[in-house]
Amino acid sequence: LGHSHTSASKGKDEKPDWKAEILNEVDQDDWKYDLIKNSKEKWRGELLCYCNQERTGLLVNSCNKTQAEILVEEQDHEPYWKLELLSEARNEWESDSILKIESQSLAECFAASEHSWLQQILFSAIADMETRISRKKKSSQHQHSNIPKRKRSSNRSKSYSQNVGQPMVLDSNRNPKDDSNKVQEQVAVQVQAQIQETTSDVGESELGLDVYAEATATTELPRDIIIDPSRVLVLAKAKTRWQALMIKLIMYTRYSFTDKADIILSLERDQALCGGKLIAEAPVWKMDFLKEVVHIKPICTWKLTFILGCPDEWRCSLMSKATSYKIAAFIYAEDTSRLKAEVMTRWMQNEQIMPRWKINLVSECVDDESLLNDVLGCREEWRAKIIVEADEDWKRGILKQEHVDQWKAKSIANEQVEWKCRMLDSRCAEKWRAQIIKGVNEEWKAELILKAQEQWRAELMENINIEWKLIYVLRAPEHWRAKMVERMNDRDQAASREMLSLDRIPDEQAAIQLFGRHGSSANLFL
Repeated sequence: LGHSHTSASKGKDEKPDWKAEILNEVDQDDWKYDLIKNSKEKWRGELLCYCNQERTGLLVNSCNKTQAEILVEEQDHEPYWKLELLSEARNEWESDSILKIESQSLAECFAASEHSWLQQILFSAIADMETRISRKKKSSQHQHSNIPKRKRSSNRSKSYSQNVGQPMVLDSNRNPKDDSNKVQEQVAVQVQAQIQETTSDVGESELGLDVYAEATATTELPRDIIIDPSRVLVLAKAKTRWQALMIKLIMYTRYSFTDKADIILSLERDQALCGGKLIAEAPVWKMDFLKEVVHIKPICTWKLTFILGCPDEWRCSLMSKATSYKIAAFIYAEDTSRLKAEVMTRWMQNEQIMPRWKINLVSECVDDESLLNDVLGCREEWRAKIIVEADEDWKRGILKQEHVDQWKAKSIANEQVEWKCRMLDSRCAEKWRAQIIKGVNEEWKAELILKAQEQWRAELMENINIEWKLIYVLRAPEHWRAKMVERMNDRDQAASREMLSLDRIPDEQAAIQLFGRHGSSANLFL
């Protein structure tokens, strides 16, 4: 048993030949000794020998072979923070990209991204930013390189910057307009390549191309703008590919970048198509309206679309208050005047459901605030149409009253004399009476006819133009007496008065015998 224990102890302490050979070259008091002694791979032990600092050795001791080789190769050229990021890189492309990024905060942001598509878009933005910074520092010489790269002995894969991540490089001595087309083509090609390289499903690819290709078609990248690093950190917040591409599009926006990015980050996928180019080009004055729309959840897509496409500040202000697509479309229409839009908006605040016929009628109206209010105040379509056709304020004042029936409204609409219209409104409850009044040309006569209670009496009075006859017809107790008065000679007022007062006249035949068919007092006392 003692012999077996001694053999086991020797086996445990015995080191592989490669480890013993390496340890013979290292002082036992050196920090490397314990790391090499505990390493299990020969390549790790060999690389540990080339580490200059203990903290670098600790990184080498915790990563894979590829990462360890990069750490050893770059330890004399790169700061420790970058070595830390390199030790956690998930692939060689990520390592190469980290090496090319000069800013610690941006490199950490890049390394922290979980999605490869986001890393690719981030690196493209960072590369472009640092190229611009470098170009500004180097005066106006032609710049044809990406972020400064150092030659390395290892044969690692070509960097992403040589493909779709390569930034725009322009001649700073040339007029910006000369490079406009070139820039647009480069941006469009670059973005399409990004999307196609990083897209796994067709739907996402089509969405990205639709949004971004259109957005970049008329966008020129300003050469005098240096991107604030904080904008890249905002870009890193993107949760989807199309959000990242949209934010990258507005990286060069002079104003309202944060507001625009927040709006993009608030959008849903199905709202992306309404926004790419328009959000990027939205002026400063439009941002408050957009933020107001985005703040209310769920986001109203049609309202967002209308405001993004609207060129007028006053229209945007009104559309942000619109409660329906119909109202927003009305305000958005080019032929809608400001007065109409404002009046409609005021009414809309109290009347949540605005019928289509009312919107159409307002569109046809002239710019008269009183008329617009009268139309919008109508509950019935027929009334609103009649009001629109009315040519006088006083007439519209009568027609808009709800007690005015449709038949009466039509009668008033066709009448041009104000006193008749007012009589038709307030004193003609029957259609026959209204019809008679419309045919009367004297107001005093109409006043007498209105006192008639029976239709037959009013009809008799309609054809009489002598005042005393009208009064006697109105006083006649029987229909036949009224007819006799109507037939009386115009000079026989006295006979008519007597006929009305004599009770001994029983009927029309007796009256004819006494006065004659056309009325005469000659036979009165026979």
